[in-house]
Amino acid sequence: MHTFVAPTKSGMKLHFRKASPADAKILSELIYDSGPDAWEYVFTTRTRHAKEFARYALGHYGGEFGYDCHTVVECNGRMVGIGAEYTGAHALSFMWNGAKQILSFYPFPTSLVVMVRGLQAESVMKLPKKNVHYIGHLAIDPDYRGLGIGEKLVAYHMENAKTFQRKKIELDVAETNPRAKKLYEKIGFILVEKVRSRIQRKIGNTKIKIPSHFRLRYS
Repeated sequence: MHTFVAPTKSGMKLHFRKASPADAKILSELIYDSGPDAWEYVFTTRTRHAKEFARYALGHYGGEFGYDCHTVVECNGRMVGIGAEYTGAHALSFMWNGAKQILSFYPFPTSLVVMVRGLQAESVMKLPKKNVHYIGHLAIDPDYRGLGIGEKLVAYHMENAKTFQRKKIELDVAETNPRAKKLYEKIGFILVEKVRSRIQRKIGNTKIKIPSHFRLRYS
């Protein structure tokens, strides 16, 4: 998973690198955009917003939201994209580190409520099998969308899958994001499962629902 530079269709050069704790402030905004409904449902409470937890988790090692499994996309020194990659073999460490981060960030018993909501979300966006290279938390800065950056980011992770000799690559996309689904299908991903969701809660006067998701696979 080395650092490399790739041109986009717009002629801009992109720099891909592993995330670090110092990136947490900016990356928390981007990772939230990868699935705002799910982030709100799981991590927003009466006293803390989901972006606050994202920043905290991205500043720490380990877990599904730790900096170590994330990739940063830079354009002219500006962080413009984020992605993550892992396999089902990370499930136990994700559970352990994720629980530690939640218990450290939220007061008891709110932390337990957040963990239950997290398990509910995982029933829609399931962890992959051990031999599958999973790509997640994909998001591009709104000012840089439509420039081919998302496609390059997915390609970067796909190359990493080859490095690890993982033949199956999977990702999830929300039913409410047809533009992203179309991009992934253009790359060669195909639909293998649709997981319907009825998970929802109210935050103040706003109803938050985790949308149904498509699991797509490239092999």
